[in-house]
Amino acid sequence: MSVTVENLQALGNEVRRAREAKGITTLKELQRLTGISQQRLSQIETARVDKDRSPVVPGDDKIDKLAEALDVPISRMHALLGRMPDQPFRVYRNAETAQFAEEYDALPDWARAIVTDCISSVKRAAEVKEA
Repeated sequence: MSVTVENLQALGNEVRRAREAKGITTLKELQRLTGISQQRLSQIETARVDKDRSPVVPGDDKIDKLAEALDVPISRMHALLGRMPDQPFRVYRNAETAQFAEEYDALPDWARAIVTDCISSVKRAAEVKEA
């Protein structure tokens, strides 16, 4: 799975926004709620990267703890990283695509068939228009 610095920045911004919205003013308070060290929380909020410039990606357990403590849907936190929980190899272009996939997966089979038919029709129309 490939997580970009932009993904990490989006996650960090969401964590900071949710923390402040809940009135949690320090990382020490958030550490108490999550069990995640203040140093690691700071890395997450600021989207720090390793010395080789590769992103430092928080594990699923940390994402899940943060989501629970901050009352943010777990799926949203994972979507910001371009993935869904328990599906580490499912990568999306952006959070909107991940949200669409989550909503599509939740549909009953008959509704998914309709959506799939619609997408196929749009693809065919686009091919005709380009030709």
